Amino acid sequence: MSRASRFHDGDVSGLMRERSRARRAAVAPDPGGPSVPEIPSRPPAALLVMDLQNAIVARLGDDADAVLDRAAAAVAAARANGVPVVFVRVAFRPGMPEVSPRNKAFGGIRVSAAANAFADPEATAFDPRVAPTDDEVVVTKRRVSAFAGSDLDVVLRAAASRSSCSAGSRRAASSSPPCARRRTSTTASPCCATRARTPTPRFTAC
Repeated sequence: MSRASRFHDGDVSGLMRERSRARRAAVAPDPGGPSVPEIPSRPPAALLVMDLQNAIVARLGDDADAVLDRAAAAVAAARANGVPVVFVRVAFRPGMPEVSPRNKAFGGIRVSAAANAFADPEATAFDPRVAPTDDEVVVTKRRVSAFAGSDLDVVLRAAASRSSCSAGSRRAASSSPPCARRRTSTTASPCCATRARTPTPRFTAC
């Protein structure tokens, strides 16, 4: 290699080093300026309180107290340990316009008197024993799966939750999409026993 080529290569390398130092200096915090806030660590799991709304609890009959007591204990433990608690309810507008007559799960309800149970604010409110606080997230779903058509996926991603545990009745709807249920699964009755391993970044809505 000629002296001219070596000199040119040296110039290029020096220029690249200078640019690299300039970029690092541009992103480095100013020692005399405001401190850069640290991102708080978040628990890898979240507790989902599923469908424990007044209209559904009323249908649990003699099992209602047992389900609600266990769910309330799970909520209290999650809050005490800093685990995010997300509340999921099923609700529709009056007349259930979100439901097609061809929908197997809700199509029949849409044309029956039971449709009011999913449009009335009191009926879709959570039982007081497991009611959310003002700073906890409430997700409204329109399908059996809590992921389909809701923003639960976005909420869990924002919380950096890699898995979830559901508190609710097995008679109520599922907390995981069909594809997630195929990958996971332990379910025991009646409450807080469905653990859906939904690894980030894939919370798939099916």
